[in-house]
Amino acid sequence: MLQSRGLALKDRITFNDKLLDQYRDRVAQLTAAHSQAQKRFVTAQTELAIATTELDDTLAHYQLLRDETEELRSSIMTTPLPPWLMQTFPEELLRAIFLRALQASGGWEPVMTWKDALPRMEAPFVLASVCRRWRSIAVDSPDLWTFICPPPVRPHKMHLTASCTQLLLLRSGSAPLDVACLYPSNEVFTIVFEHRERVRKLALNLGQIAIKSTLGRIRYPMPLLEHISLFSDAQQAEGEWPHPRYLTFAPALTRGK
Repeated sequence: MLQSRGLALKDRITFNDKLLDQYRDRVAQLTAAHSQAQKRFVTAQTELAIATTELDDTLAHYQLLRDETEELRSSIMTTPLPPWLMQTFPEELLRAIFLRALQASGGWEPVMTWKDALPRMEAPFVLASVCRRWRSIAVDSPDLWTFICPPPVRPHKMHLTASCTQLLLLRSGSAPLDVACLYPSNEVFTIVFEHRERVRKLALNLGQIAIKSTLGRIRYPMPLLEHISLFSDAQQAEGEWPHPRYLTFAPALTRGK
């Protein structure tokens, strides 16, 4: 019996020795892997520190350069160009600048107020009043004068509005027109719609003028019309629409309201 017990112990020791060998091999593998990972970690830490330093330096230089650029841009915007330099600008360049300034003065809104329209209306007149050369270029640029929005005036001054409208129609030549009749009179409306074949955009307040005389005019061909907006600041009763069909020929129309 003692002999059997001794054999069993020897077998267990042999098994444990084999298992210990396996563990030693695994420990050696993990130790090597740990060492390699630690080396990579130290390298990564070093690279991270270098990248962080470079990033901080780059951001600092970027901020300085951006601030300097903004100061230069502000300086250019606030420093008037000398008159002699303006006189050297080619007419084509000045005309392009004028058109850009006109776009910046305001865009087209289907339903706008006179406050919205005023900067756009004033812009070409302001440009034409700077000097003789600018006036010549502005007056000779039809696209500057295509926005027509009669202002609200008292009846005894309506002739001034009519004269201004006729001037815009004259200076715009044959260019397409953007017309906003917010406070029109029948007189002004009649003047504008003598050129209805040139109207590209139209915003019309039906509450301010006679419905029958107004809508009767948009029964006729308007080949360039792209946008139309009819609105009213007064309640219209049913049956006040005098014609069954409007805009009988408006092939370019893409938007209505």
